[in-house]
Amino acid sequence: MIGHSREVLANLGIDIWVSKGAMCQQLPQSTIWRDQNTPEVMLDITSHVEISTTDELLNDPILSFEAEQSKQVQGKLEQKEEPIEAVEQELRPNVILQPFNIQALVLSHLVILMEGTNITSDQQLLWSNIQRAVQAEFTELNWPFALPELQDGYGVESFIQGFLDVISTEKTVLVLGQVPHYTKSNIMHLASLQEMLDEPLLKKRLWKFIQNKV
Repeated sequence: MIGHSREVLANLGIDIWVSKGAMCQQLPQSTIWRDQNTPEVMLDITSHVEISTTDELLNDPILSFEAEQSKQVQGKLEQKEEPIEAVEQELRPNVILQPFNIQALVLSHLVILMEGTNITSDQQLLWSNIQRAVQAEFTELNWPFALPELQDGYGVESFIQGFLDVISTEKTVLVLGQVPHYTKSNIMHLASLQEMLDEPLLKKRLWKFIQNKV
């Protein structure tokens, strides 16, 4: 039925009719976007997360560098925790020195040192005469040190130097002969007691130093 015919029938009060034999037309679904429901896609997050394996982390240059730095720091901390004394003992053996004795006369302007470890009776007599001839304070140094932990032979020279620092401040240091285990050049060497006994003229140089207070 054309549109004009439908309009005429409507004006005559006749409803529009459709024959029973006509097939119902199925209207298409609305395509308006607001009437459509966008299907929500649910993703399994855990299934799409890429888990870095240990091999992948090691291949990462930044992570590898940080791991290496961490190992180095940890290694240094472990080394610092080791006792220093134990390391030194492994690197060097203990030095055992024979006992010795150093005697000293302390005057106002000089100090006279003499090794008294194996002094003979004649040397002791000469040394006693020197002590009586001058007004001096007598002192001595004995090795080994009284404390067992300070008897390491590596420190013997510092031990002697400490002794001299105490008694010879702003004074000239004279040594009759040699001082054992002391190699520094801040002292003057004169003839030993035995050399003075063998050659009495050698005593004159000692007396000059004793009398010279300048």
